[in-house]
Amino acid sequence: METAKDWAQIVSWIVASLGGVFAAFYAIYQMQQNREQRKDELRFKKLQESKELLDQLFDDERSNNFMRMLDWSGRKYEIEKDRRETITQDELYVALRIADLSFDAKQAYIRDCADSFFGTADMIGHYVRMQLVLEEVVSQPLLYYVQEMNRKSAVFVNFMEAYGYDRALGLFDKILPNWRS
Repeated sequence: METAKDWAQIVSWIVASLGGVFAAFYAIYQMQQNREQRKDELRFKKLQESKELLDQLFDDERSNNFMRMLDWSGRKYEIEKDRRETITQDELYVALRIADLSFDAKQAYIRDCADSFFGTADMIGHYVRMQLVLEEVVSQPLLYYVQEMNRKSAVFVNFMEAYGYDRALGLFDKILPNWRS
């Protein structure tokens, strides 16, 4: 009779041991699944933040107008209430000078638009550097405008360096290496 008890005890230990091993492996599996879920959730949050920053850039009237100035020479803008002026790309380049700092109303408007654009790009650059947003998401919509600035990159680089838009410069360097040349 004791032999049956001994066998029963041995079998129960084996079953318990196997159950413990199974529970341990299952716990490890669950931790991996939780880690993957948190990773996906973090990526989704970064994606949302990326979209919000891009929305901020594209929804801001002055930033948007600056992007239009880069893209389209000779377009009219309302630089003051009830005062529309045509702005060419050559006027854009002149307005972004960093010497002889007296500006007419049109040049002041251009600079205000540039400040809005570069200020938001600077913030995006900071978020990219801190890995709070997805670089590939914010880079693609900005690539076109960096390419447009590449035509007269010295004008834009000088302006951004003079007014402390270093993180925007870093972002643009990541988006289009050698755009400054």
